[in-house]
Amino acid sequence: MTTTAPTRPSRLLIALALSGLLTLAACGDGGDGGDGAGAGEWAGTVQDSAGVQIVRNPDQGTWGAQGGLQLVEELRIGRAEGDPNYQFGQIGSVDADAAGNIYVLDQLAQSVRMYDSAGTFVRSLGRPGSGPGELSRAASAVLVTTGDTIAVPDIMLQRVSRFTPDGGDAGSVPMMMQDGIPLRWEHAPGGRLVVQTIRMPMPNETAPVAGPTNTIIERDLAGTVRDTLKVLAPSETLEMQGQTPVIRIFSAESIWSPRDAGGVAVALNNQYRVELYDADGRLERVIVRDDVAASPVSDADKATLRDRMGEMMVEQGAPPPMVQMMTQNMQFGDQFPVLNQLARGPNGTLWVQRVRPASEMDFSGSGMAALDMGARDWDVYDAEGRLLGTVAFPDRFTLLRVRDDVIYGVSRDDLDVPSVVRLRIQPASAVSQ
Repeated sequence: MTTTAPTRPSRLLIALALSGLLTLAACGDGGDGGDGAGAGEWAGTVQDSAGVQIVRNPDQGTWGAQGGLQLVEELRIGRAEGDPNYQFGQIGSVDADAAGNIYVLDQLAQSVRMYDSAGTFVRSLGRPGSGPGELSRAASAVLVTTGDTIAVPDIMLQRVSRFTPDGGDAGSVPMMMQDGIPLRWEHAPGGRLVVQTIRMPMPNETAPVAGPTNTIIERDLAGTVRDTLKVLAPSETLEMQGQTPVIRIFSAESIWSPRDAGGVAVALNNQYRVELYDADGRLERVIVRDDVAASPVSDADKATLRDRMGEMMVEQGAPPPMVQMMTQNMQFGDQFPVLNQLARGPNGTLWVQRVRPASEMDFSGSGMAALDMGARDWDVYDAEGRLLGTVAFPDRFTLLRVRDDVIYGVSRDDLDVPSVVRLRIQPASAVSQ
């Protein structure tokens, strides 16, 4: 099992959609989760509503004082000086194959670096440019697919480039941008690729977009769409008002994760309500928390976020006039979102990350890293939607990939130097011994 929990739509949508604008303009089940932790009495309730289970959770889970899970760091790749093969500019995505080889997409370097399971550099895949086997700074994910083919979606080049583990160019398949801007790419059970796409009017388009505008679809390596897994609520973070793009920070946006048995978990980030859909698209369960409240957004927060968003646009290659126009037109909600992201954990668990309290917000640093508002603690639910407890992540760590009982992500030191970190999921009792 492997899954990704990458950047949230409210941030990545702007970066990817901006790249698309620039490009198109140029073209014209249950138990304790199998975690080995001691289980206590679950104090929640389950209500059946027209065949859908509404699982209302308390603020405390079933893990006892000595139970639960802990994350143990077992590998770190990255340094500020020395061999450039171990220095990263902007880590956009991480994945690993069955042998434990690690693939890191560096968006600034416009290449994917391969490391063995011990963290030793092996080779680079791809290089800067727009020709065969080349990548732009808008490459958004690295995905190890069937047969260890490495797929790299690239919105600026409007294609999915493919590589072999030995560094060879395995060709590419086009992105059909008229079908939607690919926002997030994910692994799903059975070697499938799942992608969220957003459709919106582009410059010089006057007709409204017909049909669903925000969908999760399944596709294969040949680019064929196999299924529509879920139609999401329309995105309101970025829209065109005539020829002017308008950004609405903290608009309600969908977050989601594939499920082990197929289907998806979906939530709107402005409320603690997670809907679980089966492989046939039927809603079977809803996870609810009533104890989580939203935090207000101050004027100082808005000013800082406007600055950071401008920096991110510059990183994506936007020209200064466009940056100035979009930041000036930026709008804000009165409250921060409640949820940050979802991830498919081991043994059928669902991991839910909240937005951290306003008192802990820190928008220092640059680019999208400065805009990561996720809390350290993630809520963990069993396959029946019952709260088990929380798992604490290291400070300044962003989860990018879960593969079985291993988590890959990016850690930043006090100087904002990024490293790729591998964490092992272990029962807390085993860690303390």
